[in-house]
Amino acid sequence: MDGFNINDAIFPEPAFLPKSVSMKKLDVLAKPLPQQLIGVYNITHVRAFVSVILSENTTPLLSSVISMLKPGGWLQWEEMKADFIILAEVRSQWK
Repeated sequence: MDGFNINDAIFPEPAFLPKSVSMKKLDVLAKPLPQQLIGVYNITHVRAFVSVILSENTTPLLSSVISMLKPGGWLQWEEMKADFIILAEVRSQWK
């Protein structure tokens, strides 16, 4: 399994990962993606990408992520429902 992030400072130390897991730095919006990543995954999982999409146009992100999939592969996209976060109790402690 391969993990990617634009910030490699957040990667766990390799000693804490199973040997079957690799972590690599990648800017998924950089064009072109490295050729060795094109069409190689059965599934890709992305999380918290809403925060990096600077416009309503999701095409650049989706085209990059989908290009990493094998034909018939699956994209799993996970986001947090940020408008549902309730901070009332915490805010009262800030005063």
